Amino acid sequence: MKTLLLLTVLLFSNLCFTQETQRIQYSTYIGGNSEDYSINIQLAANDDIIATLQATAGCVTTPGVHQTFFSGFSDVLLQKRDKNGTLIWSTYYGGNLEDIPGKVTLLKSGKIALAGQTSSIANIAFNGHQMSYGGGTYDGFLAIFNEDGTCLLYTSRCV
Repeated sequence: MKTLLLLTVLLFSNLCFTQETQRIQYSTYIGGNSEDYSINIQLAANDDIIATLQATAGCVTTPGVHQTFFSGFSDVLLQKRDKNGTLIWSTYYGGNLEDIPGKVTLLKSGKIALAGQTSSIANIAFNGHQMSYGGGTYDGFLAIFNEDGTCLLYTSRCV
């Protein structure tokens, strides 16, 4: 039985309700020292939650993840939390300019696929098809992370 009925965002706060009581199971702020926007969530089979934010500096990251530092105008913040809201891991993903998350999906292998858009010209593409900025205001990106957020396995730009 799923313990998560609804996850919504209210003033940067994730609210989790249980089916049994319709009461808030947990609520937490996620963000840094400026404007941060919750974009997408995905629920895993074990009720872990993957969340993405368009984030600024000052967000919490955990040791050993892909990117512990903020590097641009805005970066993607990718987090994994357990069903009780405890932070399992949190990583930035981004380059020197604006990086905006779109859809996040859990693959059958446990890996995490993240799509979005970027105006960054550095620190985006790795081991992918299109390795340089295509031009225009934004390029799309597709990034694949391992299940513990420590490794960016693949990323490519999409014009």
